[in-house]
Amino acid sequence: QATLRALQESDEQFRQLAQHIPQVFWITDAEQRSTLYVSPNYATITGLSTEELENNPKAWLAAIHEDDRDRVQYWRREKAPDGTYDIEYRVVRPDGSIRWVHDRAFPIHNVHGEVYRIAGIASDITDTKKSREQLSQLAHYDSLTHLPNRVLFQDRVHQACQSGRRHGRRFAVIFMDLDHFKHVNDSLGHAVGDELLKAVAQRLTGALRASDTICRLGGDEFVVLLSDLDDIEVDGVAEVAKKILRQVAQPCVLGGTEVNVGASLGIALFPGDGEDPDTLMKRADAAMYRSKREGRNRYHFFSKAVDDAASARLQ
Repeated sequence: QATLRALQESDEQFRQLAQHIPQVFWITDAEQRSTLYVSPNYATITGLSTEELENNPKAWLAAIHEDDRDRVQYWRREKAPDGTYDIEYRVVRPDGSIRWVHDRAFPIHNVHGEVYRIAGIASDITDTKKSREQLSQLAHYDSLTHLPNRVLFQDRVHQACQSGRRHGRRFAVIFMDLDHFKHVNDSLGHAVGDELLKAVAQRLTGALRASDTICRLGGDEFVVLLSDLDDIEVDGVAEVAKKILRQVAQPCVLGGTEVNVGASLGIALFPGDGEDPDTLMKRADAAMYRSKREGRNRYHFFSKAVDDAASARLQ
């Protein structure tokens, strides 16, 4: 009788603890075919009742986002019995909203050392995920234009360099500076200048391939990575440069005023003009300054003449 009371008291303590923790505590049989226990917060995360899960052991799996379902099923089957099940996935609630879940599990052994239960703890990490995404957005994207920033661009150029060396692929870096942008800011104000930068970002996005990367370095400076030039010769890169110039030069009505600006472009090619991000960006920048000096609203490829002029300017 005392043993029975101790077991009942232990069971009651376990249930009260499970009901008051924010995570979902769950227990299945060793084959994970039936759910023996799930704590009340299961309903909070999934929007489904615990009774529904008890009546339909596959209800939890069915609630998992279809793109994550096979992965979760595999990990539960292969990893949970040895205690290495630790995974993140999405749950789609009945109202269509999505929650992110971090799920872990471990085996429970009987007195003979055999696995006869699987126990797990699932946590709602949706807010944490959103915070991570926001931090990543702040760290890698320009807040005004939502284009990649210098950090992300350099990473992508670095990857392009590695891929280029490994597979013999060519690519181009195009440095771009708006002509007379300071006049827009001084005469029409910074708010109009910001709208112009956003308009230019949209035009650049529309002018390039989805595989290319456009970055705002800061101010009125943009840089473009034209990836994988296997099917684009140098003349093709020049055509892209001309297309960018045409797009940027189109009149833009901002705050009731028609604004006209041009752009100066500089182009560096991998591997001929450099084999690392810093060299390529410096040489594309030097070629852009050549365009500025020669009258703006034009493009230049990097060359020895450009390099000599850049060295003379530095001296």
